[in-house]
Amino acid sequence: MLSLITDAERKVLWVNQAMVELSGYSLEEFLGQNPGDLLQSAEPDLELKARISSTLDQELPYEGEILNYTKAGEAYWIRMYIHPVHDDSGVLTNFVSIQHDVTERRAFEQRLLDQEQRVQSIMRKSGDGIAIFDASGVLTDANPAYCKLVGQPLEELQGKDVAVLSEHIHPEQAESLFNQIYEAITVCAPGAVYRFQCLDANNEYYWREDNAVFFYDHDCKLEQSFVFARKICNAQPSQMSFTVAGTNH
Repeated sequence: MLSLITDAERKVLWVNQAMVELSGYSLEEFLGQNPGDLLQSAEPDLELKARISSTLDQELPYEGEILNYTKAGEAYWIRMYIHPVHDDSGVLTNFVSIQHDVTERRAFEQRLLDQEQRVQSIMRKSGDGIAIFDASGVLTDANPAYCKLVGQPLEELQGKDVAVLSEHIHPEQAESLFNQIYEAITVCAPGAVYRFQCLDANNEYYWREDNAVFFYDHDCKLEQSFVFARKICNAQPSQMSFTVAGTNH
């Protein structure tokens, strides 16, 4: 935990050793300085800086995250809690700031964002239909190719579960197909490839092949499914098939 104390004018009176070690500045270098002036870059976030100053000018507590820099110029993120301190007469005397280094968490969040952006890019560019289902089998997202394949806009597909979507599968195949999918998930299979007949927007059956990828938590509970779907145009199969990923049956 990082901590520092300033006077009412926000000049540093004290910082703890954790602050010294993280920032690279000594206690002597901190003393008398405004923390923001010392730790911000030459081009700080002026809007954020103004918001913090406005809050503290009103002698109110502030909570938020900000990007700081060490003496060596290395960036790090902190989450800070700044509390005004008043004397018995209600006069502002100090600000106490408790801070936590959240650099790793911010980096992890950025990686997740980058991954999501890559997924969205792949979905937009893919000629195959791609649909994403949550742990309950509810469709959360689909690309334009998938919407075109099933003949419904994304707005109509989102929020529907597989039970509703299965109404478009040939009635002689639906029950068997979903039983096999559930069995594959029960044994924590990485995925499955299956072919079946499905109704198009004109209420005509066509053969479709889905390649499903299943994602589980550490307890082998389903978290998410990605389904890559395409219409089979050539050498159409004569019957439904189902193959668990990594097997020959």
